Amino acid sequence: MTKQRLPYIDIAKGILILLMIWYHTSPAIDRNIEGCNPMIGGIGYNTRIWFECFFMPAFFIINGNCSRFAEDRKTFYIKLLKTIVLPTCAFRFLLPLIFDLSFNPLRLIGFFKPQSGQWFMTALVVARVLVYEAKHIIHNKWTLGAAFLLLTIFATIGKEISAIPNWYYWPQGLCAALFIWIGHVLRDYEITNKSLAIGSLVYLLAIVGVNLCGIHRPVMVVSLAVNWYEVPLFMLLSVTGTALIVYISKQLKSRMLEYIGRNSLVMYFVQWSALVWLAKHLSQYIDVATESGCFVMAVTIYILSIVISLVFVKLTDTKYGRYLTGKF
Repeated sequence: MTKQRLPYIDIAKGILILLMIWYHTSPAIDRNIEGCNPMIGGIGYNTRIWFECFFMPAFFIINGNCSRFAEDRKTFYIKLLKTIVLPTCAFRFLLPLIFDLSFNPLRLIGFFKPQSGQWFMTALVVARVLVYEAKHIIHNKWTLGAAFLLLTIFATIGKEISAIPNWYYWPQGLCAALFIWIGHVLRDYEITNKSLAIGSLVYLLAIVGVNLCGIHRPVMVVSLAVNWYEVPLFMLLSVTGTALIVYISKQLKSRMLEYIGRNSLVMYFVQWSALVWLAKHLSQYIDVATESGCFVMAVTIYILSIVISLVFVKLTDTKYGRYLTGKF
């Protein structure tokens, strides 16, 4: 049976990718250019506080919603190797070579010695393996959900114990397993536009309340900034925030967003390298010591990084380029 892509799912992923690139724009400038005006931090902070609680968990929820986990073990692991592990190793090797002319063959084993920039792919592998194996052992979905909830709580506690190394970003992987499970379970229910609208309203009210009251926002990015007692809020904001993005995506008809979402893997790999390269090279032309310069730099590298990432999408959508993304 041929899988049919749902345009609104790709549009949702496209929106999330654009949010992720914006989230990375301010750090790319601040960490790579000396003498930045403090405004650059404000640009990032004052915008990301509205979406940082859900934009990465949403990827995992959507991934789970698009997965059946019904294939045999051999097929599952071969697909995991082709579509996640091999592309991660390939781009880990190629991107420094392209952007920095830095050649290091050891980067070909990059997935097995992960860096911060690939935490998401590492956590995705950990989470998908957990969900697949657990689903074939525990057949009751609610028992399975309770198990993943306990693992998430354990992750939020374990990350604070210095004696436990953060191998393969396992805390994020355990949390991601919960969100993949949530997305997978939602396959069994008809999610109406009314349900999505209610979820969206809940998110907007919740995030406004969190920000106005100065409540700590639970965030999962390269660092897991979630305390164990914040897990219910973390889940609420992640699920309802995803509902908001899906609701918006269903109202839109954008071939560009759909295209970006359909090629989100390549966009994810390229965007940070592009942002850093642009920030370093444009700093001699744009004065980031001024507030206006910071704003111009942020908008410029944001737009150009999207363009560069789309160029890489075109290059990988060729006969030999598809090998880099596991489409063989």
